[in-house]
Amino acid sequence: MLNKNLSIQEPVSKSTPSKPAASALPLTKPAASALPLTKTAARAMSLTKPALLLAFLMVSLATAGLNAQILQPLPNDASAAPTIASVYKLTKTARTSSDYTKIVDDCGAMLAEPAVTKKDLDYLEDLQSWALNRRGIKHFEAAEALGTIGNTTESASSLQSAVSDFQRSVELDDKRWRAWFGLANCHLFNNEFKEAVTKYSRVLKLRPTDTNAMFNRAESNYAIKKYDLAMKDYVNVLQNNRADVQAVTGRAHCYFRQNKFDKALT
Repeated sequence: MLNKNLSIQEPVSKSTPSKPAASALPLTKPAASALPLTKTAARAMSLTKPALLLAFLMVSLATAGLNAQILQPLPNDASAAPTIASVYKLTKTARTSSDYTKIVDDCGAMLAEPAVTKKDLDYLEDLQSWALNRRGIKHFEAAEALGTIGNTTESASSLQSAVSDFQRSVELDDKRWRAWFGLANCHLFNNEFKEAVTKYSRVLKLRPTDTNAMFNRAESNYAIKKYDLAMKDYVNVLQNNRADVQAVTGRAHCYFRQNKFDKALT
């Protein structure tokens, strides 16, 4: 059975997942060793701690190829500078969905100004993308929590909000790998495995050694019975960390599904 706990948390939790998937993957042949088929939690990452929020923003902007100095308020337009400065200030204390919504809305209002400069436009779009990603994380966490207590209607609504925010984030900045990762996690959470594979692949184009994305893509491919592809990602994860129990288990499951029972035991 594929179990998933997709809270975007950092560092990766190795704990046993609490939420089972809606679909099960039953054995079709008995194994001599009674190989367990309980899948481990898909990997994810979390919001940065409050003390590291500014550092995270600088890293996020740098990932998009921007100079970190752009974080300073831009005084090109005297009337707009205070608003830009106030939005920038809010990024240092933003914690809630409402905080991120204000950043998104304020950036949108400034972007709509006909006199906005190219430099300001680039900065505001990147900042809006960042805030959309962070708000998407909040929606995703709510979807997971609501699903855990059986409130499927509200969970689905929050999940759709997360998808919308992550999608808008990557439309503004298609190099924002965290938003691609969040979007992939939404698909995996919703058992949309083919879509999840596609989005994890986008993450890996930007971060080829990201073992979280590798592992989650392996889990997604396993769920749609693409065991060869899943095996490749499990093996790549293990090349980074031979003691990764989740990847070892995933590799064993692939061997089992391929009727390679001796290798499944190793």
